[in-house]
Amino acid sequence: MTRLLTEIQYSDKIIGYGKLRVEGTLEAVELEIWGNLIIIGFLKCRRLVLYGSLTLIGPDSAYLAEESEEIAGAKLMRDSEADWDW
Repeated sequence: MTRLLTEIQYSDKIIGYGKLRVEGTLEAVELEIWGNLIIIGFLKCRRLVLYGSLTLIGPDSAYLAEESEEIAGAKLMRDSEADWDW
């Protein structure tokens, strides 16, 4: 199951299970994801814990973990999303 977040400006703590897809801007104090994280836009948090992989899609996509960052999987950067309908 994929959860989609768009334009959430501030949240204290977010815990997610499965795939989280951020399109736009997400600012949080603490983000803990038990799965993969896809960012198309910008993610800012104080503490990032990710038990999966992190994928940044697009040249303008970025993230900032101000205090600590724990990522168990790979960090990937892609120019665009995969187009499986060719």
